[in-house]
Amino acid sequence: ITAATGELLEYLAGQSPSQFMATLNELPTQFLWGLAETQTIEPAPPLPSALVQLWDAARQDNCLCAVTACLLENGQYQMLRVEGYQPDASNPNAVPFFDYWNGVNDNWGTTAAAVPQGFTPANFANGYVLSAPEANTAPLQLFY
Repeated sequence: ITAATGELLEYLAGQSPSQFMATLNELPTQFLWGLAETQTIEPAPPLPSALVQLWDAARQDNCLCAVTACLLENGQYQMLRVEGYQPDASNPNAVPFFDYWNGVNDNWGTTAAAVPQGFTPANFANGYVLSAPEANTAPLQLFY
């Protein structure tokens, strides 16, 4: 159903009454198809607090983003889901979460600011994790 549907129906009513009625009868089905399609569209993740899981089938690689720059830099990835949410920096229990990279050992995430030997800092701003459990939260767990 488009903005031009009214004009199309007006044309069909004058040219082919039977096709006009067939089109009218199909509108509820087309509407339901459109509704089902729009319900599968993922909303934009609520950054910067969301931890968005991405997947690149060609590379067989996951990427977990927490900042808009990460999403933009990894546009070839498909958004899978929101894995969770990170605390705001103003939370009294929030501590920086540092992400490091090594071509052999892959990623390393830690709350320690010192760069591990053989690693380099990740390309994107670091996020935050809680230093102590809080109500209605779950610990961050990453698996490879």
